[in-house]
Amino acid sequence: MARPKGLPVGCVLVLTPVVLALGLVALVVLNLVWSVVQMNLHRDDFEAFNHIDAGTPASDVVARARDLGFDQLSFQSDGGIESRTFIKTVVPPFGRWFVHLESFDGGVVRVTTSTLD
Repeated sequence: MARPKGLPVGCVLVLTPVVLALGLVALVVLNLVWSVVQMNLHRDDFEAFNHIDAGTPASDVVARARDLGFDQLSFQSDGGIESRTFIKTVVPPFGRWFVHLESFDGGVVRVTTSTLD
């Protein structure tokens, strides 16, 4: 009875890096697709920052931003007016969401958003 032959060593040496490269490409594409899905799922939460009323405690806005995965990018205080900017990278490395918070005496004066997506 004849023993089945496997792939020649040359084929294995060529196919191994090709399969690994295809797996890496698939992983990158799946990561990008997942990031876009997450961005679209959280877009309404991001847009809600534009509808925060003046006088809302600034600490509530800061907590909300952190809960949604935003990191504080900058903080400035000038004559009692505090200005903070938060950033979240939503589709690495392309999309970034910014929340700009201005507050006075612990209360929100204005919250604006901007994007780079």
